[in-house]
Amino acid sequence: YLQWGDAPEPYQEPTKLDECITWLEDLLSQADEGLKPKEIVEAGKAEGFGQAMIYRAREVLKGKIKSTQGRRNPGSLWEWSEGDE
Repeated sequence: YLQWGDAPEPYQEPTKLDECITWLEDLLSQADEGLKPKEIVEAGKAEGFGQAMIYRAREVLKGKIKSTQGRRNPGSLWEWSEGDE
């Protein structure tokens, strides 16, 4: 017999922010150690992402990215964290 479910969501092209989120997640999850925010911004610029967009992507991923010495410390590194902090 037929059983109806919820209608599928219409496909929506990924936004530039969506692409940046995926890029940042891949970059940090594959890094052996934490990366300096400045290095991340430079790498992002090479991929076409500006600093503001990278920081917005970080905010979206805030439960998955941790700062080693606090967010405001200039010596802090960004690390990928599997746990939800």
